[in-house]
Amino acid sequence: MRRFTLLTRPDCHLCEVFEAEVVAVFGERLEIEAVQVDHHPAWQAEYGLRIPVLLDPQERFVCAVTVDANAIRAALS
Repeated sequence: MRRFTLLTRPDCHLCEVFEAEVVAVFGERLEIEAVQVDHHPAWQAEYGLRIPVLLDPQERFVCAVTVDANAIRAALS
């Protein structure tokens, strides 16, 4: 199972919905580690208010704000 990083903020309803959608579709193929974007200055500078953001195991951008199933499938390949 591959570990993806989900950049979030506290009490972010959109982040919760995003994570639930990813888990519902890909839950058997990946694991998600939620990380607060504001605790990482580089990620905060790069992604700012554009959260949630999903990063692959190498911390490369996969998708943001809405779930892109095709991009996730490609990252899992």
